[in-house]
Parts: sequence; C-alpha cells; structure tokens
Amino acid sequence: MPRAFASVPVALGFCVLTTALAFAVTSTNAGPAWGAPTAAGAPSGKPATKPGASGKPSGSAKPGTSAAAPSATPAPPPPPPPPEPEPAASAEPVAAVTAKPEPPPPAESPHDPTEIAGKRYYYLGLRYRGTILPQFLINAFVDGGGTIYANSLGLELDMHKDNFSFIPSIMYMDYNSGDMTFLEKGKDSTLIGNYTVVNSSLKTLYLSVDLLWDVPINKSIEFEYGVGLGAGVVFGDLENTWVKYDPNGNLTDKNGRKMTRCAVGDNAPGCSAADHSNSKEIKTGVYHEKFWLDNGSAPSFLPNLSIPQIGLRFHPIKEIEGRAAIGWSPYGFYFQLSANYGLPIGVDDKGTPPKK
Repeated sequence: MPRAFASVPVALGFCVLTTALAFAVTSTNAGPAWGAPTAAGAPSGKPATKPGASGKPSGSAKPGTSAAAPSATPAPPPPPPPPEPEPAASAEPVAAVTAKPEPPPPAESPHDPTEIAGKRYYYLGLRYRGTILPQFLINAFVDGGGTIYANSLGLELDMHKDNFSFIPSIMYMDYNSGDMTFLEKGKDSTLIGNYTVVNSSLKTLYLSVDLLWDVPINKSIEFEYGVGLGAGVVFGDLENTWVKYDPNGNLTDKNGRKMTRCAVGDNAPGCSAADHSNSKEIKTGVYHEKFWLDNGSAPSFLPNLSIPQIGLRFHPIKEIEGRAAIGWSPYGFYFQLSANYGLPIGVDDKGTPPKK
C-alpha cells in the first residue's frame, strides 16, 4: 500500500478520538448526564444526589424513558387576588344627614293681585265717561254750532276670567249744549229764515256691555282692547226755535249780525212759516221738538257703540281694580275712568294654578 494511503486510517482514527474527547468534555461541563435527575436549585456542575447515595437512576423511572429536567429556578407564585372592594355606603342616609331642609315657601299675601287661570273674578263699581263732539263733526250736517262736551256716569260689573272681561253696565248721559245758532247746510247765510237756535237738554239711559281682552304688562297692569255695544232711551228736551234780527240780541249769525228768538205770534222776518219752506210747525217762543214716537224729529233711542276701545287695567291689590280708556262712539271721542271693588262671588271656584 502506498504510504499516502496508509496515513488515511491514522488520520481518521485521530479525528474520531478527538471528537470523542470533545464530546466527553462538553458533557461534563454541561451537568449530569441526559436523563439523570438533579436536585431542584442545585448549582450547575455538581451531582444532584447527596454523598453516599446511589448514582443509579430511580427505580420508578421506566427504562427507555427520561424524566423531564426540572427548571433551574422555581416558578414565581401566582399573584394574590385583588382585594374585594368594600361595599359602598348607601347615598340616601348620607343625603339625609348632610342635606339641609329647604325653607318653606313664603306665605302668599291675601292681597296678592295674581289671578288664577280658569277662575272668574267679579268686580262692582262706578265709571265716568266724558264725550267730546267736536264742531267739525257737527258741521258735516249743519253749519255753525260749536263743540259739545257730554258727561256720563254709570254702574258696571266686571266679570274677568283668563285675560277677558265681560262688563255689563248701566250709564246715564247728559247732552246739555247751551244755546247754539245753526245754519241749514248749503243755504244762503244772508237769509234769516235759514237760521235757528238749538239748545239741548237731552238725557239718555244706556244699557251696554263691553268686551275687553287684555295683555299683561305685569301682574298689576294690563293693556286692554275691545268694543262696547249697547242702546239707550232718550228723554229730556231739544229746543229748536226760529230767530229774527235784533241789534240787542244775544245770538250771532255767520256774518256777525245780532239775532234773538222769535216770540209767539211774532211776524218779523224769520218768524213765519213762509220763511222756513212753509213749515207745518210754528217754532216760536221756546219750541221743543217732538220725539220719533210722537212723529217728531228728536230721537227716542240712541245706539251706544264704542269701536274701538283701548286702555289700561290697573289691579294693585286683589280687592280693587281700575281702568283708564279712550275710544270712539257715534257722538265723538271719549275717555273713560272706572274704579271697582272685588266681590266674594265664586270663592269655591279654585280654578287652575297659574303656569310658572
């Protein structure tokens, strides 16, 4: 065999021996042999058994099997369970202990003017109305005359509920005018027969009802608006006497000439029927017109309309109310004042508490 090939077995044997020695050294440094039990926590490289103990495997281990090597360090114990929360104390006893009692609501004043929704209130009292009939309205029918101011006084009952007042009333009105000289509309102002003197002492007793709605400004003052409807019976006298020229007279025509009333049986110009379109009535002396029911020209009835009527309702305390209003009627512009006292009617009607 050539020398080169003879060295191959020697080299192979050297490699095998070197590998075996390396494996033995590695096994000794790594600890006990594979499959040998070790004491838990023993340092690496020391035998797992005490001196004098048998190094053989435990008889409980079956041949051909190996026991799993225990962990070098013990497993940490499981964390303790979180502490159970203490039961919360009931909030009700705390609130009962800590909350301060609410103060009682202030006692309602017996004179508080606040009105309860759904409840009807009754007020009885007096009213005054002043009516102004300006001359320019009179001159729509005749020339001359003057402005008339009429006074009226009445008794009213206000039935008020939920921002609405139903107010029946009875009212006396005086149409006293004094002497006024009139010229027939569109006639010649230089002819004495076209003039007459009028003096009214007519009076009227009206039955009326006012329908008024209100808008509260505050609990004591309300803005009101509405209408008044009614009619009245007329009584008294309406003088309508012919006149004649008299330099000493107390009346004046449109041109400034003095006049006076015609006496009974007077034949002066202006005092005969011929001077007045052949009138069937001789209106001399102090002549009073007949009423409609007597086929005369004086009205027997008069309407009482107030369209519109606006004003303020005052309610300072529960027992008292007042009004100030203005309006328009067929007899001119008017202003009205009233004062009423609350009546103990419907005290069992509790109504509905007001909305807050």
